[in-house]
Amino acid sequence: MGNWLDLQGGAIVRINSAYNSLLPTEQQVADYILDNKELISSGTIQELAEKVGTSKASVTRFCQHLGYKGFKEFRVAFIRDMAIGLPDVHEGINKEDSTETIIDKICRANAQSSLDTARILDPEELEKAANAIVAARRVYIFAEGPVAAVGIDLHHKLLRVGVTCFFLQDRRMQSIQAALTDENDVVIALSYSGASIGSVKVLQIARENKAQTIAITNNIGSPVTEVAEIILYGSTNIKSTITGTIEPRTSQLCIVDSLFMTIISLSGEKAMKYLKKTNQVIVDDWIK
Repeated sequence: MGNWLDLQGGAIVRINSAYNSLLPTEQQVADYILDNKELISSGTIQELAEKVGTSKASVTRFCQHLGYKGFKEFRVAFIRDMAIGLPDVHEGINKEDSTETIIDKICRANAQSSLDTARILDPEELEKAANAIVAARRVYIFAEGPVAAVGIDLHHKLLRVGVTCFFLQDRRMQSIQAALTDENDVVIALSYSGASIGSVKVLQIARENKAQTIAITNNIGSPVTEVAEIILYGSTNIKSTITGTIEPRTSQLCIVDSLFMTIISLSGEKAMKYLKKTNQVIVDDWIK
């Protein structure tokens, strides 16, 4: 995983995605880095620790929390980010903004969320998830609240390629269904924060029943990542104040589309046969 992170960069994206689960001292390191990006590329771990007012051990823990082996590996990914010149488009909307400005800010934020997701979504984890879904007898998708829209989209796509799957939004029904899973099933829980009680609970129940578990979340180190076997990360941004859900929803939809296309690639002709059949159903439903 380290080599993939080095090649992709993504250090800034991972800081944002892990921020809420960092310890207070680690958040201080994150804040300093985000506010002084141009100073980090040439500095040492000792210099960074002194500027933040913490220890080298705290800086190392911060890097490891993001998924890096240590400061050197983090710094390589960070330098790649700076070389690419990632734009800061996560602006808030204020009362002085015109309608044209609002449209521009919303669309740029969504576009950047998609690009950031490409830098944080691990292709190996995505392939594991796709293989698990293809091999499963049944797939259960659990989501509630704002993320339910993404769950519905995933449910629709899996049905299109012939996967026997079910989408449940009610929390009690989710728990009931999770209790009936077994080793032949896959359970997918979607949560922006990764801290939803319902998401954590259904994953725990499914794990106890030996079902394969997948979490789709926007926060590194969140509670769902402690119980799911496969984790698919989308991007987030701690400075974003636009709507609270628009950017993480966009990132999760990118994950769903990537998962969908990977499943088609793995399934080959079988998936194409189901797509042709289901596409005809959709065409037949159009007004002629």
